[in-house]
Amino acid sequence: MEDGNGIEGAFPSLVKTGNLTDKNRLVKIILQGMRGKIVVKGTNYDAEMAGISLSDQEVADVINYIRNSWGNKAPLMKLNEVEVAKKAVVKGYQPY
Repeated sequence: MEDGNGIEGAFPSLVKTGNLTDKNRLVKIILQGMRGKIVVKGTNYDAEMAGISLSDQEVADVINYIRNSWGNKAPLMKLNEVEVAKKAVVKGYQPY
């Protein structure tokens, strides 16, 4: 939702969540989507999300926006970190 709140049981909230710390995982989720179970703020989710075709700059911009909006605070992701993250192995990550 535009205010960062998800829909419980369907779409996880991005408000003050601790699930935004792994930059490598975030890059993969944005570009490749994801599937499998996750827990956000004590709520279980098990849905699929398709990836989105974005430039590296757009990926960094999206990550910086969600990691610094709705009560979240995190260091900015640099453009060169996106390329590194695309090649990284992320434990437990399942692409769409």
